Amino acid sequence: MKASILTIGDELLIGQTIDTNSAWMGQQLNELGIETITSITVQDTFEAIHNGLVQCKKGSDLVLITGGLGPTKDDITKKVLAHYFEDELVFHQETFDRLSDFFEQRKRTANELHVEQCKLPSRATILLNNKGTAPGMWLTKDKTIFVSMPGVPYEMKDIMSTGVLPKVKSLKGEEIILNKTILTYGKGESTIAKRIEEFENNLPEHIKIAYLPSLQMVKIRLTARGNNLTELQREFDQQFDDLYNQVKDLAWGFDEDTMASVIQALAIEKGKTVGTAESCTGGRISSALT
Repeated sequence: MKASILTIGDELLIGQTIDTNSAWMGQQLNELGIETITSITVQDTFEAIHNGLVQCKKGSDLVLITGGLGPTKDDITKKVLAHYFEDELVFHQETFDRLSDFFEQRKRTANELHVEQCKLPSRATILLNNKGTAPGMWLTKDKTIFVSMPGVPYEMKDIMSTGVLPKVKSLKGEEIILNKTILTYGKGESTIAKRIEEFENNLPEHIKIAYLPSLQMVKIRLTARGNNLTELQREFDQQFDDLYNQVKDLAWGFDEDTMASVIQALAIEKGKTVGTAESCTGGRISSALT
């Protein structure tokens, strides 16, 4: 299964809001063995959103969309979806009832804008939003699944976790993806690549290396794809061990480790305490460890 991600909002394009949604969704899809082939951000305009839907559909079995589902006039995602799917917006009573309860619990009252918010594409399967007012929507076009969700991260994550990922998991193919990342320091990307060049050249077609350099470190990610988990895991573990042995003098952690978490774990393991005397770092070392 292949997926694309479409995030909507002028605030993302001008840097007013950082797009954390795409990164989180990509991680969740990867854990399910789903390959993300495209991730794009578009303006809050009819044409831009429509073109984004067209572009994301190409080669995708699944398109995840966030943004533009609020009650204000600039929230036009539903209108574009209705047009794209040759559908119409109809009032969804169950969504309005939930929204009314949401406001009553907070001693507020839904207004006419919220009534408009409850007009949804008639052919959409509505996905429950336990954290906010705008529901998610599941639609299908030419066997491609489109899921539209709010742009608020904690609302999107709730809908993804409860309504999207379990359903997608049951629909996806049997391909398995295994990943593991080595975190290194002290040498640049090209130096490391030269050191492990022979290893990389001898990798089988279904196992790949990616280099992810930054000012702090170079991450080396090994990825394997296959259909038999037992065989793939055995092969992957062997290749990963071989890779690690070639760079272990540079390695200080794996995957989501941080320098602080590694130091903390070592201190706990050895029964040591840590003290810091900081000036130019402004307390950031002790804060990171804490």
